[in-house]
Formats: sequence, C-alpha cells, structure tokens
Amino acid sequence: MNTYFFDTNALVKRYHREDGTDLIDRLFSESDAGFVISDISIIEFYSAIALKVRTGEIDETNFISLRKLFAQDIKNKIYKIAEFTESEKKESVNLLLKHGKNNSLKTLDAIQLSIMKSVKHKKMKIVCADEKFCKIILLEGFEVVNPMR
Repeated sequence: MNTYFFDTNALVKRYHREDGTDLIDRLFSESDAGFVISDISIIEFYSAIALKVRTGEIDETNFISLRKLFAQDIKNKIYKIAEFTESEKKESVNLLLKHGKNNSLKTLDAIQLSIMKSVKHKKMKIVCADEKFCKIILLEGFEVVNPMR
C-alpha cells in the first residue's frame, strides 16, 4: 500500500483540472492508497483557489464548487490530517536554518516539510508540483512524485 502526502500545490490539482491533474487522478485511483495532508494545507487550499478567482482562472461558481468538494472530502476522511504542533514548529526553524540560505526554503514549505517528517514512514511518497521544493524534499530523504513531470 502506498501512502501519499500531498503538498498543497499538488492537492489543488485534485480539484481543479490543470497540468498534472492526470497523474493525481491516477494516484487516487489506486485501490489501496492512503492520502495525507497537513492541517496547514487546508488553509493553503482555500488561499490557492481564492487566487484562481482573483486571476480570472475560475469564477465564483467554480470557487464555491471546489470549496464544497474539498470540504466534503475532509468530512469523509479521504485524507488523514497531520497537525502542525510545537515539535513541528521547532523542526521548521531547523529546516529554515539548514535550507533557507542555499536552497530558498520558504516559511510555509518549511512547515509542510516538518509535518512530512513527523509522519514519515517507509512507503510514504511526497506529491509536490513545485520543482524547488521537490529538490529540498529529496535532500531530506523522501521519495517525490512530481505531477508536472
């Protein structure tokens, strides 16, 4: 059984058809796969789809529809929700000190990565569509699935 931890940029592709959605759909079609997101991703998801409204990529009707679909999946426990706790806050700082200067690790990515590290297990793969962040995730020893490749 594969477990996939979704970064927000990949998670949005589950709900909005764009480059990379086909691969995300294949992951969700795996009969025994498990899916993990952070509680931070819930907030980031709403920010990402609001941005799509501001840029004219989607309209208000689609915005409402995407919100409802995502909320329903959360309610139906499609995802295990990993929480950002005090331990992850400390690890986020450590990751920023380690990768911030040379690898351009950003605040929210450090938070996501710290949560990924807290739930890591052997068969977990990270699904991420941000090339720079993918490189940092690889440096931390994870297997990465990039839907943009």
